[in-house]
Amino acid sequence: MNARSHSFFVSDEWLKNRCEEIQALYPRIDTMAAVGIGKPGYYMMNIKILDLVGLTDKTVAKSPKVVDAPLIAPGHQRTDAGYILEQQPDIIWIQRKGEANAFTLPAIIDLWNQVELERNYYWDEKFTFYRRKI
Repeated sequence: MNARSHSFFVSDEWLKNRCEEIQALYPRIDTMAAVGIGKPGYYMMNIKILDLVGLTDKTVAKSPKVVDAPLIAPGHQRTDAGYILEQQPDIIWIQRKGEANAFTLPAIIDLWNQVELERNYYWDEKFTFYRRKI
């Protein structure tokens, strides 16, 4: 029942527009890391999307790493921030460090705890995601 009533926190129109803006960025975005990968993947088929929680990535899915988080949803417990950062995604679409809420997943907390996030990425205030420093 919960899966049938699953809803997103933004409208399809907003997400489609945001994806179009991402595709227009310069330098070009080739790889993105995110939690909700389905709709962005549909709107941005030309961008490789890394699944932070491992639903479509066997390396993350088989990771034994455990991070305490306020929300542990079935299928969203896994994390391997080191592996994700090794892939050098151009953007990491998560909330800003320190903005934890009831929906903050272990994968996000794990990324926040990585020194490489601050070293290699900056918070893009306009787009509200992390962008890789060039």
